[in-house]
Amino acid sequence: MLKNKKIKIILVGGGTAGHINPLLAVYAEAIKLQEVKNKEISSHFVYIGNSGIFIDKFNELNIPVRKIVSSRLRRYASWSNLFELPKFVFSFFQSLWYIFLEKPDLVFSKGGPGSLAPVVAARFLKITVVAHESDAVPSITTKLSALFSKKIFLAFEDARKGLSPQHQKNA
Repeated sequence: MLKNKKIKIILVGGGTAGHINPLLAVYAEAIKLQEVKNKEISSHFVYIGNSGIFIDKFNELNIPVRKIVSSRLRRYASWSNLFELPKFVFSFFQSLWYIFLEKPDLVFSKGGPGSLAPVVAARFLKITVVAHESDAVPSITTKLSALFSKKIFLAFEDARKGLSPQHQKNA
């Protein structure tokens, strides 16, 4: 049995309700409820990414926010993609710094703009990464995050088809 173990979890996701709400409502609250049942294990959460209009919600739940530059992956050719690579590299180093300082046990990714850099940084630091995809068709971020994740949770069984064969076993 673990005695007075503190589990540190970094949450990452895009700044929209579709990414933030699951992080806040399901994961953070569910794990906090488990603390009531098991006083010997506590959890500490940190959010890395763009909190957008949800900053008050993070503050209300006492989840520190570490802002990073958000980079967006596009599935189509666009001149904007040229500007995204330097933003991604910068956000990778920001994420690397925050994750190094926090020394988490786990990084949980909900996907979306800005979540890939922390996922890659966590993997670089040998931190376990798990991801969640709530859509029937995996996003490009989820497909790339699968390369660095130990486990991918899917809301729809059909989403498994959108992952590469070597990553389907982790879903």
